[in-house]
Amino acid sequence: MKSVKAVIITMSLLLILSSFSSAQDMKMMKHDSIKKDMMMKINKDMHGVAIKGYDPVGYFEDKKAVMGDKMYSYSWMGVTWQFKNESYKEMFVKNPEMYAPLYGGYCAFGASMNHLSAADPTAWTILDGKLYLFTNAGVAKKFNENPQSCIMKANENWHDPSVKKDIGSM
Repeated sequence: MKSVKAVIITMSLLLILSSFSSAQDMKMMKHDSIKKDMMMKINKDMHGVAIKGYDPVGYFEDKKAVMGDKMYSYSWMGVTWQFKNESYKEMFVKNPEMYAPLYGGYCAFGASMNHLSAADPTAWTILDGKLYLFTNAGVAKKFNENPQSCIMKANENWHDPSVKKDIGSM
């Protein structure tokens, strides 16, 4: 009788441990899937360079769009980011989420309209410490007429797997 009890307890523990392991595996798979989805959504050129080679830190530090240099490159999220100098590169490396443009560097207004459009890195704004890029200055002006509404819609659309990709503007 004791051996049957021991077998039942052992089997129960194994079942619990295997379900815990499966839950952990599912969590890791979901994280990997989100990371892969984010990599696919980062706007990059045919060489895998983000924001057409502009330095994401420059928007914050220089208050303008600054072209990066290949010599100061860093790979993040499977994409190459270029920087004006080593100092800016190190700032990005320490906190890429702070400097990377929202919506993968696609047009923030386009994201609010449920499609992905290429952005012109010289059409940009920073709101609440976040970098937003736009297709052009006119689109940036539309976005800035009601930025909170655009941001709310873009955030909803960005996580929606049915978001449309406007191939014509890439």
